[in-house]
Amino acid sequence: GEHSVGLYSAAITLSQGWIFVPIALITSMMPGVANARTLGEQEGRIRLLYLVVLLLSMPVILLLSLFPGPIVALMFGDSYRETATILALCSVTSLFSVMGTVSYRAIVLFGGYRFIAIKMPLAALANVLMNLVLIPRYGLVGAAVSTLITEFISFFVLNGFFRRGQITRLQVTCYRCLPQLIGKVREIYVK
Repeated sequence: GEHSVGLYSAAITLSQGWIFVPIALITSMMPGVANARTLGEQEGRIRLLYLVVLLLSMPVILLLSLFPGPIVALMFGDSYRETATILALCSVTSLFSVMGTVSYRAIVLFGGYRFIAIKMPLAALANVLMNLVLIPRYGLVGAAVSTLITEFISFFVLNGFFRRGQITRLQVTCYRCLPQLIGKVREIYVK
């Protein structure tokens, strides 16, 4: 009904209100990834991008997950308090969505247009099927869980089929860039 759609819309607004920052970062860093001289250097820059987006996103997700009630009350008022029940789910969904943007751009960079043309309809179909099952049974939470699972499938599971897991391997090993990132931060603050 309209009430549930309004609650879900409020949760999406709160959980995605911050993603313009990592999207801008992705947009500004991708030319550097594309201009890398070797495949190894490209992969290293993609890993670094995954790590930076993850580290940038974590404080926001923690804030929205730990204090959903007060945040919803402050932004929308007490009549939207039910939104707090799905805010943490929607926040994690937003993380997968932003990280999925890195994956999408990396797949395009590696010439995976056909893969994307197959992957996106599969993810959409999975979402529709899960919505048909979960929303009637669990309502608002079912819609949030359905979207979260779809984003996870798109971001992690389906990407495992691109070039024998090339993107998934970069996602899982992004932590390797932590020393490099710490070094760059030290450079900035030492100067």
